[in-house]
Amino acid sequence: MSNSKVIPLEFEGYRCVGWIKDAHGIRGDNYIQLYAKQADWLDKLDVIFLLKPGAEALSAHKVAFKRPHKEGLVLRFAESKDRNYAETLRKSGVYIPEEWLATGDEDDFFLGEVEGFKLLDKDGLELGEITGFTSNGVQDILKVELPDGREGLVPFVEDFIVTIDFDGETVTMDLPPGLLDQ
Repeated sequence: MSNSKVIPLEFEGYRCVGWIKDAHGIRGDNYIQLYAKQADWLDKLDVIFLLKPGAEALSAHKVAFKRPHKEGLVLRFAESKDRNYAETLRKSGVYIPEEWLATGDEDDFFLGEVEGFKLLDKDGLELGEITGFTSNGVQDILKVELPDGREGLVPFVEDFIVTIDFDGETVTMDLPPGLLDQ
């Protein structure tokens, strides 16, 4: 059995928040593995969008049951009657509307809100553009496209963050010397 993850594709207005890892139980539930390991938007969730393996477009699915579970969610879709149906959805990308991930709060925000921002060092020198994020299980990590085209990985930890300017679309950090030199 493969544990490969879904590679999120871009769909304007939607953000990939995880993938269907497997069927869960016999009633037709699915276990959704979330990239952020939490779903602050769960109360808004009546319809979710899936990108099934090999599909080129998102499909909308009415949510009949939802609850947090481990580092993700357990969901049952209205059309799901049994485990066999749930298994057909394995490895589907899970998408929600982007506006659900916007907080407008500079002290408490979603990582996706800083995607596209410029990364600056403490002296204001541009280090690159934030193109995405990941996690090593302990901390969030920014993916940064460096001026020479390489990808840099920057721990997004409070000790390194100087300021986050949402109006100027910049993140200023005080990084250890040589972190991006490899």
